[in-house]
Amino acid sequence: MIKAAQPDDTRSLTESTYRLIRSDILSGSIQPENKMQIIDLSQRHGTSASAVREALSRLVSESLVTLEVQKGFRAAPMSVREFQEITDLRIMLEMQAIRSAIMLGGEDWEAEIVAAYYRLELAEKRVARQEIEAAIDWEARNRDFHDALVGACDSQWLMRLRALLYDHSTRYRSYSLSTGAMRRDSSLEHQLLRTAVLARNTDEACALIKKHFQATLDTYRSSVELS
Repeated sequence: MIKAAQPDDTRSLTESTYRLIRSDILSGSIQPENKMQIIDLSQRHGTSASAVREALSRLVSESLVTLEVQKGFRAAPMSVREFQEITDLRIMLEMQAIRSAIMLGGEDWEAEIVAAYYRLELAEKRVARQEIEAAIDWEARNRDFHDALVGACDSQWLMRLRALLYDHSTRYRSYSLSTGAMRRDSSLEHQLLRTAVLARNTDEACALIKKHFQATLDTYRSSVELS
């Protein structure tokens, strides 16, 4: 006799399915506008059709998946125009978050920035040596560093919106790399950001983050031209 799934088990299965499919989209494993068949995804991730359906519905609310009547689910499209909008909003929110963090942050915040930068610096060296899995590790540590810079910001809504936009930006960056666009060396940009924020030079930090995000947009534009 098959044991019925308990509520906690069902929630855990749905959450893990959501994270797996979301990772597929953000990493570029599922290309923009590709059709997302529920049966195929359930087999791919060894999960139930109902868990996939719930995960896809959740991803629709995050604008990572689209749903059309009689056409089903598809990975959301991508465009230079959309990424320009995402970048503009990211710059606006990140500047506000940095200003807030610099104003409110204490020694613990500063220590976390130093630690996150050190871990990112090590990851950048592994990428330069082209070590296996180095790029994946770099993605995680890059996010940790940027999160640390604004870690003292006390606006929960700002941080939620910032996280959503970060994920959408990650999708565009992954696409750029998949087209053969060269990964730019952002180590100097990160070093300058760390220095400006720790010095509590708000205007300099904001100018640097704007330039940093704009460079990611420019790389995507170049990748579109290559494809």
